[in-house]
Amino acid sequence: MQFPSCLSASARLPRSIVAEDFDRDGFIDLAVANFGTATIVILRNQPSTPGTFGTAVELPGGLKPRSIALTDFDNDSISDIVIAHESGTSLLSVIRGYGSEAWGSRVIYGTATAAAFVQALDIDRDGRPDIVVSSPTGTGSYQRVLNGGQLPRASFASVVNTCARTVLDSGLARE
Repeated sequence: MQFPSCLSASARLPRSIVAEDFDRDGFIDLAVANFGTATIVILRNQPSTPGTFGTAVELPGGLKPRSIALTDFDNDSISDIVIAHESGTSLLSVIRGYGSEAWGSRVIYGTATAAAFVQALDIDRDGRPDIVVSSPTGTGSYQRVLNGGQLPRASFASVVNTCARTVLDSGLARE
């Protein structure tokens, strides 16, 4: 098996990658958080030559994008991107997906502490995806950021700091 040496010439210090069929053509596309260029790069898989990617679509990723995750925050059956920003910023961002190559503006949310890695899931089982971030500070904590509504009116104001052991015990992660 051969792997390409580089998927995108625009990638500088990629920190996170997620896969999804963004344009709904039946082929998995990629989204990459580029720390060095402060962008999120969308790479569309080319149906005419599967496994090759077309011209990169660059979205403003904000200051130091470190980790990204996908979920449908606004219940339109189209994935949105949530971004955790490098330590020291205490920020999360959400970019709303509109399908194909259409993306909304980045909406910024504050967090209680810096966020190293992000995951989106319905942690409180209310039918709306929430955000879970880990702290890079060495305190052994994570934050559960509850989704109080749908985009663009989403409110992620309820932040719960919890010991990382709780995450492991609840089955969300394993050692």
